[in-house]
Amino acid sequence: MKLNPSKRWDLLLAIKSPTDLDCLSAFATAEGVDALRGYPNIVVRATKNFAQLPELLAQFPAEFVANGVRNILSGVDTSTTCHEEDISDLFG
Repeated sequence: MKLNPSKRWDLLLAIKSPTDLDCLSAFATAEGVDALRGYPNIVVRATKNFAQLPELLAQFPAEFVANGVRNILSGVDTSTTCHEEDISDLFG
């Protein structure tokens, strides 16, 4: 059975040879973000799969970062941007 750090970040510690994707998966919960943001070696490895991770860690709350990581892990295209004119009709 493969341990999945995206469910519990501390499972990353139980993986004998974690992959870069395992390192990123450990940031999939707010608890994982809070626990691991201070470990540059893990952040660097996770960044190989999500280049914006260090910027998000520096600027945003843990739940926001975790949501971004979950999007990356599920294959959501995060390269597109949303412009104000695209959503202006939502606000009346």
